[in-house]
Amino acid sequence: MRNIKLVMPCNDSILITQTLNLLAASLKAYVDENSIPAEDTYRRILCWCVMWGFGGLLEPEGRKIIWSKFVEILEENKHKDAIPPCAEGQTIFEWVPDW
Repeated sequence: MRNIKLVMPCNDSILITQTLNLLAASLKAYVDENSIPAEDTYRRILCWCVMWGFGGLLEPEGRKIIWSKFVEILEENKHKDAIPPCAEGQTIFEWVPDW
């Protein structure tokens, strides 16, 4: 994130808190049902929360850059199941979760 500018100044603790709040809200239905999501679903939820938590304050071009790098990291580490089924040219920021 050193070379990507945020739309407004923000310290790291806010970004981390934002990510954790998104994760808690996304997992609430599973907690309420006392169930565990499938491993690929959990990875996809975590991926979506991390991207919005850290990329939500970026301009659209910065979001494309951070998403392409994140996809590269996921593929290198054999976690393609965490990549949501985005349409061609779409990033995780345009994708609507269906969990």
